[in-house]
Amino acid sequence: MALKPILISNAVRAAVFGAWLSLGGCAALSPAPATDATGWQRQLQAPAPLPEVLLLGEQHDAPEHQAWERDTVQTLARQQRLAAVVLEMAHSGHSTRALAPTASEAEVQEALDWQAAGWDWAPYAPVVMAAVQAGVPVHGGNLRRSHMREVMQQTHWDQHLPPTAWARQRDAIRSGHCDLLPASQLTPMARIQLAK
Repeated sequence: MALKPILISNAVRAAVFGAWLSLGGCAALSPAPATDATGWQRQLQAPAPLPEVLLLGEQHDAPEHQAWERDTVQTLARQQRLAAVVLEMAHSGHSTRALAPTASEAEVQEALDWQAAGWDWAPYAPVVMAAVQAGVPVHGGNLRRSHMREVMQQTHWDQHLPPTAWARQRDAIRSGHCDLLPASQLTPMARIQLAK
């Protein structure tokens, strides 16, 4: 099962953004994007309008997923149909908006406070740099750990989805973590996903 990072595209040029939200992943799972990358590229090339928000899923340890995300960013940016990218690999409140397209990787990492997020830069550098070099801002979409602890206890998130969708969200978290999470963690983690 692929995870759901959030990439956002905007056909109407409003300031919409996307983000990678991931549920976790099992290395043994086959990557969904690799199954029909050609079909995906055809869809991106089609003149039909895209949704305002485009969610891209990934498995963190699948390099073909990051390549697929990079190709998507490059295609949408080249078509001027990408308003921004939001990723969970950087904390909310951090952005590359003030950087020039010529910014170095070090400048981008600093703007996103990347090292503090705890994610390896190498797999995501091509995706992030493709956006920055195209003049598309990259925004952090992850919650800070201190805020995550609060959200995990906030029961009002349990009512944000219809019951069937709430159950699917919890099932996706369970299966996305290879059925290894204790049942007691499913609801708190689902709340975090909704808060993001």
